[in-house]
Amino acid sequence: MGKNCLPVYFRGECNIGNGSTCNCDIIMLGYKEKCDEAKNGKLEHVEYIHRYGTTWNSGRNYLYEHAMKRKTAYLYYIFVDEDASMRPNVDSNVNVTSLGLWRSFENFLVEYEPAVGITAYCHGKSNRCKWQRNKPGGNGVYVLSGWLFDACFNAFHHDALPYLLPYNLKNENKSWIYSQHYVATLAKHYFSGSVLIYGNVNIVNGGHREYPRTSDPERFKEQDLVISKYVDLITKSRKKPEWKNRINVSETMDKHFCKCYKRITVLAPIVHDIITASIKQCKYPSHYKHGLVTPVPKAYPPTDISDDFRQISVLPHIGKILERVQLQLNQNDITLRSSQHGFTSGRSTTSALISITQPWFNATDNTCRDKAGIHALFIDFKKTFDLVDHGILLNKLALMNVNKSFWLWVKSFLCGRTQQVKINQTLSSIEGCPAGVPQGSALSPTLFNIHIDNLDTSVPEDLEVSTYKYADDCTQSECIMKGECSNMQKVLDSVQNWSNANKMKLNAKKTKDMWICFGKSIPQPPNLYIGDVMIERVNTFKLLGASCQSNMKWNSHIKEITRKGNRRLCHLRQCRKAHLPTEVGLATYCTKIRPLLEYAAPVWGGLPHYLVNDLERIQRRSLRIIGLPVDTLPPLSERRDKLTLRKMEAITQDVNHPCHHLVPIAHAEARLFH
Repeated sequence: MGKNCLPVYFRGECNIGNGSTCNCDIIMLGYKEKCDEAKNGKLEHVEYIHRYGTTWNSGRNYLYEHAMKRKTAYLYYIFVDEDASMRPNVDSNVNVTSLGLWRSFENFLVEYEPAVGITAYCHGKSNRCKWQRNKPGGNGVYVLSGWLFDACFNAFHHDALPYLLPYNLKNENKSWIYSQHYVATLAKHYFSGSVLIYGNVNIVNGGHREYPRTSDPERFKEQDLVISKYVDLITKSRKKPEWKNRINVSETMDKHFCKCYKRITVLAPIVHDIITASIKQCKYPSHYKHGLVTPVPKAYPPTDISDDFRQISVLPHIGKILERVQLQLNQNDITLRSSQHGFTSGRSTTSALISITQPWFNATDNTCRDKAGIHALFIDFKKTFDLVDHGILLNKLALMNVNKSFWLWVKSFLCGRTQQVKINQTLSSIEGCPAGVPQGSALSPTLFNIHIDNLDTSVPEDLEVSTYKYADDCTQSECIMKGECSNMQKVLDSVQNWSNANKMKLNAKKTKDMWICFGKSIPQPPNLYIGDVMIERVNTFKLLGASCQSNMKWNSHIKEITRKGNRRLCHLRQCRKAHLPTEVGLATYCTKIRPLLEYAAPVWGGLPHYLVNDLERIQRRSLRIIGLPVDTLPPLSERRDKLTLRKMEAITQDVNHPCHHLVPIAHAEARLFH
């Protein structure tokens, strides 16, 4: 607050000075030690706090801190500027005029309960209003662009408030419009479609210059943060929107915590305070750094205790929530190369397989007569997650120019970790973790991707070798022209040097290479070596769950998945034997057998008829065991076509997709239209 304590419209409409006629509790923040009204005792139920030099963000954080200390549970927390005043919109109806603007806005919030309610700053039918939704009575609700979030009048639902406050203060040196980008982004992510703008009120803020209609593109490059569209939640039945059931928390907070947050109101604020304190202090709680390691066999039966077990860390649940929140807040600062498909949004093993195999098909086409063949190298690292050097990782993180506070927080996350092995009910002694990232942590996959990201740069560009990564699985591929020699040994030496510099280890036993060529007179390239160990050359290699053959056929893969599918038919027989309903058997097939037959289908979907029949035979047998007609489900070939079309649409529409350049756009558009 500045010269006056109370906003103009509060004095006229709400009778704030009289505690008996106002339903609100007021906390006012000012930069004067005491305002005149407070000195004269005119504020009966108003708490006046003083803090000099606050800004739009830090002031709200300070008010939020005081509001959370109160034991009373409020439905909405409303933030108002001192010098703002409200007047009716030109489209306001009689009810709004008779009730008054403040009471009308209160009724709007109570009736629809949006996650965030915003008064629209627009003069009448401004061209900044994208469109208008009408409800019975003509009481319009304007739906505006996100950057028009107005600083002078916002209402936050009590369940939505902890997601949006406290504000991030790292952009304090920028204008208030930038802050609105930040608020709009959070609101869109957490409560997409649940931010309603109340259109019956015009805001007049005489203490500010005229609000700009557009943002300067040179000054604000975060245009992607603007919310382009709000979903209209006001239905013809005037039903309250159940926004709490549609919050997308899977990317930032665990589903179990979401239930805890909604049901256990006592625990939720404590967890929120822990997360907020950790982020503000740039420290990861030491109690969350201890992990119980469970060894999981990679192969059955395990023969080598050092290589045949994968250690999975059982970590505190709240720590994972904290890691997801930090990832969400800093994901825009973490930039990885497009060659990485693992633990990356919009990427999968299918996209990795397409990126790897499609150039092979293109290079071995009959039209490419100048090409001798494809030399592929499948590199395997030993204990990659356990050997990540913390100092090297932090240096790579700093080179990405991430926020300093996030860098300090990651440093605290890595240092001082302990672990102990648990087998059945027996625990080992507690040992420290001088290196590595814990497997089972929400943050570890991203940190590992950062660590291995510069592997691509270790291979000289003049060797013309393509690199593909899925987490720690690395594939190198080169197309060799007739009369040329393979450069793959130089590539392997470069990867070996990178591995030594980053304190990683190559696994010579599991590293393989494959020669793909259809010319009988073309000699194979020389064998590859890691040190003195010769790399085994194979004709079939299981790459990311799909068996690839040197003759570019998928017979081995189909044979393997049909063998596994036939073994799993026993689950259906058990359902039939237990006299379970056919719905149970059908659900068992759709969850345990059919996904096995459709894994990575866009990669190998173009099969000859005899292989198609092998797959269809499993579905027909499954339906007979369940006791249903064989035409109950659509053929697997039809489903594969739809999966392939869906994947092709995603690739053609995403210009940043690593497979985008592999699809001829003209032909792709024609196929999609067809």
